[in-house]
Amino acid sequence: MNSLVELGEAFFANSNLLCDVVSSMGYIIRRYGYVPSTTVFCLFTRAATNKKARYYVSLHLSSFPQFSTWAYRWDYLLSMPKIAPRKQSITNFHGEVKRLLHTKAQIPAEVVQHIADLLNAYVAKAALSDYSKTDYLNTICLLKRYLLH
Repeated sequence: MNSLVELGEAFFANSNLLCDVVSSMGYIIRRYGYVPSTTVFCLFTRAATNKKARYYVSLHLSSFPQFSTWAYRWDYLLSMPKIAPRKQSITNFHGEVKRLLHTKAQIPAEVVQHIADLLNAYVAKAALSDYSKTDYLNTICLLKRYLLH
């Protein structure tokens, strides 16, 4: 993992290589249960500023233990649906929101409202299957209940 961090740092300006490094590290962390170091987390947060690598970062960053105490986690979460490709990113965002609700994370009320607004807007304009639409609407309902408690 240290070699991948060094590779990512050395070739940070090479977007294609950075995407490969971030993707590889993310899958190693998920598949083999590797606990990412602060150095790995920092590389990922830096890579989130790279337009091409941003999507690959979004697939993995929220699974890092450091994410739950990161000062910018809510800003990052709310930015996820805007990451290209947007159709995949909104799906990833929705999955992350469901995970947060399932774990009963403490989400600020204004963030919950913003999430509900984003999901409502997506449901209103996207051509979704009945199953997907119901899934999104269920999440929105859970968010509204979350605000009441």
